[in-house]
Parts: sequence; C-alpha cells; structure tokens
Amino acid sequence: MPHSISAAKRVRQNLTRRTRNRQTKTELKNLTKDLLSLITDKKKDEATTAYRDLSGHFDRAAKKGMIHKNNADRHKSRLAVRLMKAFAA
Repeated sequence: MPHSISAAKRVRQNLTRRTRNRQTKTELKNLTKDLLSLITDKKKDEATTAYRDLSGHFDRAAKKGMIHKNNADRHKSRLAVRLMKAFAA
C-alpha cells in the first residue's frame, strides 16, 4: 500500500505502462510466430510483407523503450537470415 499521493500515482502509472508493454511484447511474439509459419509454408511474398511489418513493430517498440534497440536489431537480423535462407534456392 502506498504511503503518499505521489507513490499512489506511481503505482497507477506503472500498472498502465506494464499493461501497454505486455500487449506490445505479446503482439511482437505473435507476429514473429506468424512470420515463421509463413517461412515454413514457403509463402515468399506474404513472408516478406510480414517481415517488413514486423520490422517496423520492433523499431517502434525499441523507440518507445519497451525493448532495447539492440534486442530489436538482433531479432530483425536473425529473422532476415532465416527468411533469406528459406528462399535462397
């Protein structure tokens, strides 16, 4: 239980931010799973479109501080490698 008005406000702010961060991270995970399923199904056009969309989502999450910039870059890089390997042949 917070002892001051400002502490109570911080509790409310943290709850709002935690909820927003959790939604964004869940969305990133779901979009990543969708992309990986498109890659395994060999749907090149949809996979490249999904990769571009997912890349933007990662960048926005990093810009807002929900994930670290290097974390976003690492995920994008690894997904790009998987995408290129899948459709290289």
